[in-house]
Amino acid sequence: MPDLHSREAIGIIDFASIRDFAACGLLFSENGDYVWKTHSYVRKEFVDKYYSYSKKQDAEMAGKRKFAPIREWEEQGLLSVVEGETIDPNLVVSWFIEMRNYYDIKKVIGDNFRMEVLEAQIAAAEKELLLKKGNRVIVKEKPFASYFEEWIELYKSNKHINTYNRYSNSVERVKEHFKDKPIQKIT
Repeated sequence: MPDLHSREAIGIIDFASIRDFAACGLLFSENGDYVWKTHSYVRKEFVDKYYSYSKKQDAEMAGKRKFAPIREWEEQGLLSVVEGETIDPNLVVSWFIEMRNYYDIKKVIGDNFRMEVLEAQIAAAEKELLLKKGNRVIVKEKPFASYFEEWIELYKSNKHINTYNRYSNSVERVKEHFKDKPIQKIT
């Protein structure tokens, strides 16, 4: 793998199901080719059930199925086996924050459903990182209605037209109720 330290990358998240695997990665462009750096999280209960992770030898299944080399991937640092009912989104966010120490991550993308859950955590972690480095974080006051309109365009414009219209129609009610009140002043 080429030396990618301080190189630009796009972060990508596949967090479709928090009950089995979650994957995150960085995509780099290198001399016309692409380099993919990845890390996955998998629930221990899931790999125990489907990949016999905790069993050295499962006599009933031996020879019947070929298993993914979960332990090998774990030892190589390609994935982490985690406890719990679901995969904690903070694990994924923390991985990206850690990677920012080494790479110039321009943005993080994923499916809209999960990104809605993760984007606030990512933004908060970025601000916290800036504060730890001694930077001042200045948050400009922004009217809630403006934020709402931008959010609709960003996250709902590619949805079914009826979904988009329902959100767009509510903008006027939001403007009437909140007027120019900044989002930071809403409690």
